[in-house]
Amino acid sequence: MMATTSSRDTGDEDALGSRHPLPEFVDWIVAAVVAIGGLALTVGGSALTFVVDRAMLEEGVESGEITVVIFERDLTEAEMLEFTQEVVNWTGIGILVTGVGLVLFAIGFVVGQQT
Repeated sequence: MMATTSSRDTGDEDALGSRHPLPEFVDWIVAAVVAIGGLALTVGGSALTFVVDRAMLEEGVESGEITVVIFERDLTEAEMLEFTQEVVNWTGIGILVTGVGLVLFAIGFVVGQQT
C-alpha cells in the first residue's frame, strides 16, 4: 500500500502557496486594471449624472427615441419623461459611486501590498 503525502505534510508550502508568491509587478498590473476600470465607470457615471439633462430626455421622448412600457401599459409622455429622468439619475449616481469605490480599492490594494 502506497502512502500519499500532501504539500502540508512535507512543509514545502502552505495551502495558499506563499512560498512562491507572484512577482510584485503582477500586483501593480492588477491594481492598474482595476483603477482604469474604476476611472472609466467614474467618467460614465459623471456623464449620466451631470450631462444628461431634462431637456435632452424630453427631446428623446418627443421624437419617439425613448419609449417606456410598464406592465404592458404605455405611459404618457410626461410619465415617460419623469420615469426616464429618475432612472438616468440613479443609474448615473450608482455607476459614479462604483467607479470611485474601485479606484479607492485599487489604491488600498497597492498600499496593502507594500506593507
